[in-house]
Amino acid sequence: GGTYEFKVSGAALTGSITRPGFNGGDPTTTPFTDGKITGDAITFTVTNNFGGNEFKTVYTGKVVGDKIELTFDMGGRGNPRTVTLKKGE
Repeated sequence: GGTYEFKVSGAALTGSITRPGFNGGDPTTTPFTDGKITGDAITFTVTNNFGGNEFKTVYTGKVVGDKIELTFDMGGRGNPRTVTLKKGE
């Protein structure tokens, strides 16, 4: 879960994911890197740091109307998963 914020400039995509904190802690915001848009296809990478170890997650998606269908692969930890994001107000 979390809130995804996308900023588009030409074919470049930037933004971040804000996730709720663990056990009522402060939310964390992680910026995207390597964001690109080609037609209705998007791709970006999110790097998370857990206990000093970096984990890169590559997201690929497609814009469908007011939704974005994202598939992400957590570098071999589990199967790729798909989420559908709806445009916020």
